[in-house]
Amino acid sequence: MAGLAYSRPNPDKMILPGEGESATTKSVLSDIGKAMIMTKQQSSVLFYVHFALGVPRPFELQVSVTRYGLGALVGRFAYAVPLNKPVQGAVSLGETKLGSFNGFSGDAATKARLNSNRDLILQAHKLAVSKTTIGNFKLSIPQHVEIVPYKSGSLLILDRLGVPGFFSGANVGAKELFAFVPQLEACL
Repeated sequence: MAGLAYSRPNPDKMILPGEGESATTKSVLSDIGKAMIMTKQQSSVLFYVHFALGVPRPFELQVSVTRYGLGALVGRFAYAVPLNKPVQGAVSLGETKLGSFNGFSGDAATKARLNSNRDLILQAHKLAVSKTTIGNFKLSIPQHVEIVPYKSGSLLILDRLGVPGFFSGANVGAKELFAFVPQLEACL
């Protein structure tokens, strides 16, 4: 993700190119065929939309838009949220396996503080939605929650998928994320 944790994009360029190529008749028919027989489809990202906002607190969000058949779907929401409390080294949340919510791994002091709060671990797993279904499409991304040293504090990096809601809306997790951040900072 271009932004806080990495190289900063040109502020005039909020739509960043993806790795996808232009749609051809062959590629579109192939995508439609895969969708019709419900196979897992690895489509390419058409472009990324990058937001750098200051409310309710400074954060950056990068949204990927991925081609599927004749249309496109919003894919990964990558958040980068600066935290006021510093960490000595990086920690990352362990992936959920067989219904088990693993804690944080990485820097010993930071992971000890975070892993002492089971509710925090459960909330982090709940935020890191890595599988969802939108219409007939099943999407999945690697689960990613990471806290890294950043300037005089630290940086929370969270990748997630949207969760379909009522009337074709989607929950992108922003409300839950900003309720989670003060709990996270209290544990650091």
